[in-house]
Amino acid sequence: MLTAIILAAGEGKRMKSDRTKVLHKVAGTTMISRIVSAMRLSSSVHSIYVVASPNNAQSLEHELQSESLVQIVVQKEALGTAHAVQSVPLNDITTSHVLVMNGDHPLIEASDVGELFQNYEKNNLPHALVGCELEFPEHYGRLKIDTKSRLTKVVEFKDATDDEKKINLINTGIYIFEKEGLEKSISKVQPSSVTNEYYLTQLVELLQPHFGVIVGAPHLAHGVNTPDALMQAQSFVFQKKATQLLNEGVRVWDPLHCYVEPQVKLEADVELQPGVFLSGSTSVGFGTLIESGVRISNSSIGPKSHIKAYSVIEDSELEAENSVGPMAHLRSKTTLQAKVHIGNFVETKKSLFKKEAKCGHHSYIGDATIGERANIGAGTITCNYAADKKKYETKIGNDVFVGTDTKFIAPVEIGNNAITAAGSTITKDVPEKALAVARARQKNIENYHK
Repeated sequence: MLTAIILAAGEGKRMKSDRTKVLHKVAGTTMISRIVSAMRLSSSVHSIYVVASPNNAQSLEHELQSESLVQIVVQKEALGTAHAVQSVPLNDITTSHVLVMNGDHPLIEASDVGELFQNYEKNNLPHALVGCELEFPEHYGRLKIDTKSRLTKVVEFKDATDDEKKINLINTGIYIFEKEGLEKSISKVQPSSVTNEYYLTQLVELLQPHFGVIVGAPHLAHGVNTPDALMQAQSFVFQKKATQLLNEGVRVWDPLHCYVEPQVKLEADVELQPGVFLSGSTSVGFGTLIESGVRISNSSIGPKSHIKAYSVIEDSELEAENSVGPMAHLRSKTTLQAKVHIGNFVETKKSLFKKEAKCGHHSYIGDATIGERANIGAGTITCNYAADKKKYETKIGNDVFVGTDTKFIAPVEIGNNAITAAGSTITKDVPEKALAVARARQKNIENYHK
């Protein structure tokens, strides 16, 4: 088993942001949460330490408060990666092995952790550095190995000779140590004569000839130090999800413009047009068509629904065969039962639309219950917010016909099969089968033009 140490104390000045670097999001999840999640989901990891700085410890504690395996320790001074590891109480670690990695490598997954540890155990050396082979290694540090795959030297790019720059095996910054050896050697690391900082790479020299190399997948090398690198990581995650969806029978029109967060669940025969954003705990049932520009977060979309272009759905629940949009906005706690139609420029909030209800045009429905087969005319508004700053409910019964430009002054209840005349302002309950007319009498003034 492993104990994971994640180094997250860096300020990230090159990110050009006031936000702590590891709290920048990749496809909706912060980098530190992505890494911690990968560790937690791996059966190889027993416990997790996150090394924070005095400046970001509180924000990291807040971000990771639900992670029971995590302990946050503070590196009081920014004196390098080896010094960060020294901030961890190594004598309290109960596992035989320790994984150390930076908190700005957000593409690692639980399967990677398991595979790396499995390869480490086959390595027959107590300590290992994870490398990967890149066709264009660019600015990464290079790893030099001997014929037995033992690590002989880590060469920083700026110090590499022309021959060393031709090496394709690069340093990911992920280490696996035998705990006892790490504990004995970490205090022997000497500060750099240039920066006066203590670096983990010095352990390679201190622990020779007991250091091997594990070759991992190329995405493990992707560290985030700039906004550009952050967006590259995000593109990788989205495109990987798009490929997964295609393999599961989802019709992704354009994988390069498909923005579905990893945890979102879609069933077969869902169709995604370009530019769709699906996030949070969203799920979409089979046979649903989602058109371009739609944004759905933390919502359940039932099967055979049709979400039309540029609609927004948040924290809502839709049953089967619903039609929404184009350009509709379903806000928090909207529920649509089966075969409901919500049309263009309709906004809803905290409302229930029962089976086969319709609201086709330019309306606001908030804190309301709309009965089965009710037809809500264009320009309808439920006036739910009163002068006392409280919200009140509107209840509209089954088979009600609401005329164009009706205003409901809540609280108000409309009985089954009732009708409201166009242009009415309804302030009182309407009984079943009644016609409610609430208009000022029209008066024409002759010759007014003069």
